[in-house]
Amino acid sequence: MSIRRPFETNRTRRHREGELSKFNEGEISDIEEFGCEVLSVELSESSPPGFSYTIGVYDTCGQPEALVVGLPFRTAHALLNEAASRLRRGTDLTQGRHGEMLGKVDCEFRPVDPKWARHLMLGANWFYRETEYPAIQAVFPDLDNRFPEDPDFDRCFIQPLLQMEALVTELEEAFWKATDYSASQRG
Repeated sequence: MSIRRPFETNRTRRHREGELSKFNEGEISDIEEFGCEVLSVELSESSPPGFSYTIGVYDTCGQPEALVVGLPFRTAHALLNEAASRLRRGTDLTQGRHGEMLGKVDCEFRPVDPKWARHLMLGANWFYRETEYPAIQAVFPDLDNRFPEDPDFDRCFIQPLLQMEALVTELEEAFWKATDYSASQRG
């Protein structure tokens, strides 16, 4: 008797045909059961904030993967699952601000520069292999619903902005360096 997997795709079947680690088996199972997996990456205490992202949204419904930087992992997980649910229902998250996703504040979703996706989303890179996939960043405001480009934005809520047109500040440079796994593996 075969197990019903509501979000099974050609890609998940191809992955199952090969050798999978226990971790990757869990990812594939979550994608097939829930439509995506949310992966969180914790960086060292002295480095920029950690980040979380989805894997499988693009494969299961043709919508972009979602990424958020700097939120506590439980909050990020809830936000990204809600984003995936809305994307699956056909909501274009890149249009306007979206409420009821992150407490009492709105959230914006901005396209991620592909170089950032390739650099950060290693689990998605493994899953999609050579296939390009779109990604959007959940950008969150301060507690007064002011976004990073607003003049009175509370800098306690600052986050690296991963868009192609975003200015590269010391924050983005430090975040890139902290997430440069190839350099950290060289020692």
